[in-house]
Amino acid sequence: MKSAEASNMQLGSESNGMRSQEEAEAGCPLKVHEKRSLPDCTNNAGSGCEDQLRDRVEQQFESPASKKLLVQPKSDKSQIEVGGRLAGENMDQSKDAADCASQLCNLPDDLLLRILCFLPLKDAVKTSVLCKRWGHLWALVPDLRFSCYFFPMHQRPLFMELVRRACALRRGSFIRSFSLSYYEMSDVVSEIKEMITSFVTTCGMQDLRLDLLNCGNAYTLPSSIFSCGTLEMLRVRSRCIIKIPYPISLSNLKVLILQDVIFEDDDSVEKLFSSPLLETLEISYCNWMKCKSINIFAPKLQHLTIYSDIEPGDDISNERQVQIDAAGLKSFHCEGMINDEYCILGDTTRLVEAKLLYAPSDIREEVIADIVVARNVKLLWFVSNVKELTLHIELIKVLANRDDVPLFGSLIKLRMVGEIDSVAVEGLFAVLRGSPRLRSLYFTREFFYYPVNGRHGLLDPMPSCFLSDLKEISVMIAGSVYNQKQLFMVGLFLETVVALEEMTIRFLEDHVDCEVLLEDLSKFPLASEKCRITFQPQQWC
Repeated sequence: MKSAEASNMQLGSESNGMRSQEEAEAGCPLKVHEKRSLPDCTNNAGSGCEDQLRDRVEQQFESPASKKLLVQPKSDKSQIEVGGRLAGENMDQSKDAADCASQLCNLPDDLLLRILCFLPLKDAVKTSVLCKRWGHLWALVPDLRFSCYFFPMHQRPLFMELVRRACALRRGSFIRSFSLSYYEMSDVVSEIKEMITSFVTTCGMQDLRLDLLNCGNAYTLPSSIFSCGTLEMLRVRSRCIIKIPYPISLSNLKVLILQDVIFEDDDSVEKLFSSPLLETLEISYCNWMKCKSINIFAPKLQHLTIYSDIEPGDDISNERQVQIDAAGLKSFHCEGMINDEYCILGDTTRLVEAKLLYAPSDIREEVIADIVVARNVKLLWFVSNVKELTLHIELIKVLANRDDVPLFGSLIKLRMVGEIDSVAVEGLFAVLRGSPRLRSLYFTREFFYYPVNGRHGLLDPMPSCFLSDLKEISVMIAGSVYNQKQLFMVGLFLETVVALEEMTIRFLEDHVDCEVLLEDLSKFPLASEKCRITFQPQQWC
């Protein structure tokens, strides 16, 4: 018996072969996730580790054949036999389970409903078999979330039947949130529209999310949605037409997220985007080509995000303006191909963070590229008061030889997106010279710049932040073999940034020899005595 106990006390490599053979004979699909011995675990965690081990073993071995396996912890307690435990243990555990179930059933309905809200609907329905008290409790859950992504195509009718029945049970009662995700929905558009009209907008709903993709021809979104005065959150991701009725009743709307929707007229856009309590507005790849001008007047708007693109046939030369009047705006993000002229009105001193991620060089037509670049540069002036700024490399390239570069007097963090070449370096230093309070500089991609004959004019004049505030720089080294172009700018920062406290060098894990890299970096003299070089391996994604 002692020899058996000794062999069972180890879960390491010596016992793996024996267990694999026993598992194969018993048909038990054990997967070993850790290579840690039981004695070590017991010594480190005490008796609590034994309870965890018991739970882990009970969960993994449920088949009758698994009764062969015996796990003996290193302690004075009695052995734990999986599948064939001692009678006393079974009685105690049954009593504990009964007591726990009784206590759970005695909880008030409000608390039980809060617990059920954390479960997927299909799991919440399963609780109806626990006891009479739980029979229809799941039907009172105030949050309904339906997603077809777990149903294969041939089971889509079953999914829609589930949605219909759940909605029928809740008709007329309060629903806090409703979420429906469905794709390839061309055959059920009418049914979903009817359900939205008759159910979604009549339950005092606060949160409505519709992700209805691949619907074929564009359909008109039911206008009753915009008469739901209790809505605080509205997300619509679907190729649908929005026509706002008069009067609009979204007086409590705080978050609005739209993707792929089509606006037919200026009036609909302005009504929807000017809700009095609106705080977050996200517009992704929406079509408002029929609109002549767009005015966003939202006094409480704090976060505005716009994703746009230029489609074939778009009239990029139009002079449509998007005017944003939001005195409380804190963050402004624009990504993609800008095809409108944006103008932020009023005081922008509260604007804290901005992202301008455009790639004008991706546009082949030179005339269109010039228009897009001009609009991008104009936006830089509107966000010049921010403390955190993210810019695409293609945007700063146009600043290389310009005299009208904005002054970023409050900028603390600057993040550059894209590869840095010789043109981008010139634009980068133009921004750095106008950022006297900059503390953190981050590059998402590697450098590809090395001056001809080793001469450059980047430090003429020297950015003032190099001498006072710039304390953190993070760069990227790519590839298993880096060259002078990737290290030149790293060395330049190490040699000239007097205030530098930490230089972080990121690289792909197992692609760069840290010792060799450190030896190469040691050739550069350090301008700062406080500077610390940190290596940060990255995983390929």
